[in-house]
Amino acid sequence: MKTIAPFVPSFRTPPGHFDPEATIFLREYDRVKLRPIREDDESRMIDFHGSLSEESVFLRYFEHISLDTRTLHERLIRVCHNTPDSLGIVAELPVGPGTSRILGIGRLTTAARPGCADFSILVSDEAEDTKLPRLLLERIIDTAKAYGFDTLTGELLVADHPMLKLCRRNHFELHTVAEDSIVKVRLSL
Repeated sequence: MKTIAPFVPSFRTPPGHFDPEATIFLREYDRVKLRPIREDDESRMIDFHGSLSEESVFLRYFEHISLDTRTLHERLIRVCHNTPDSLGIVAELPVGPGTSRILGIGRLTTAARPGCADFSILVSDEAEDTKLPRLLLERIIDTAKAYGFDTLTGELLVADHPMLKLCRRNHFELHTVAEDSIVKVRLSL
């Protein structure tokens, strides 16, 4: 008798029915494109990291990381490259003919448990009070579903009130790990 391996989702091939790019409209910026990150985004990622406050960096990475470290070429090569285990989604704002800048990035990474993907989001300080964080999270959720994942998880600091509120609005379960001041969030897809 032949054993069939269970389906294990990955970011290897986009599902045929799913368009990896979407255009959203924000009052503050007009059109913003949500799309998979590309290798040629490295210079835009350097500018993006330069736009972040120390607080934003701490809330995302749970520690202070210098701009020089965040923008090292060796690091950005990994960040700007999608793999079967990781998919980055950028929010790109056109600023002129053939030029654009990044306002935010979301990332999905396959988790240890089959069918589960971890997510993270980082939005520039100038765009954090817009609809962009909500629309980027919704795109992360839709992308995880389209690729066949059944659960989405993440970790946030207790102090990250806007993201916690956003997760609650999107029906994530929240569990605080008191000793680390970390909130684990989970959404069944």
